Amino acid sequence: MRLFTAVLLSDDARDHLDEMGNRFPDRPHEERDLRSSADIKWVRPENIHLTLKFLGEVDDDRVPQLIDRLRGDGPSPPAGYSLRASRLMFIPLSRGPIRVIAVSVGENVGPVQDTYNWIERACDAFGIPPERRAFLPHITLARCRVPLPSDLRYELGHGNGFTPGPWFDASQFALIHSALKPDGPEYRNIATFPAT
Repeated sequence: MRLFTAVLLSDDARDHLDEMGNRFPDRPHEERDLRSSADIKWVRPENIHLTLKFLGEVDDDRVPQLIDRLRGDGPSPPAGYSLRASRLMFIPLSRGPIRVIAVSVGENVGPVQDTYNWIERACDAFGIPPERRAFLPHITLARCRVPLPSDLRYELGHGNGFTPGPWFDASQFALIHSALKPDGPEYRNIATFPAT
């Protein structure tokens, strides 16, 4: 079973980001619609989320044990803990061709970092090794099948009036099964946990 953990967004936060993608501008000096380009795979609205950790393949019979690990005692988030899309971002962040179009959640990220660190420790104890890269909290909007030119960072600015977006509850996270399908992944929640 292919699994990952994520913070789920409210309907209005997902709708807002989907509309942001729908209104993604053409590249100014080319006749190129970035929303409909075959080079860009946009995330379906129902699949928009904030990934915490990708776990990879886990044997079905070990999933209950993993759930028990994730139900352990971790840091408690502040009551009513929320996040929102704060600005448009491109990955990699600073230079080189763009491979991912995303939004950052750069405000109030301390508790989500704590939750990520807790998940890393729980998964390490389960036998899933920690990530080698630093955690970069973000919400993916699109993946570029063919990397986009780096100068788009400057041409497209910070979100064209769509950021910041609406706040969404981040006081819990989900363990999600990702089934790969020809038209894109299908996600199913396996379990939900307080972001503890």
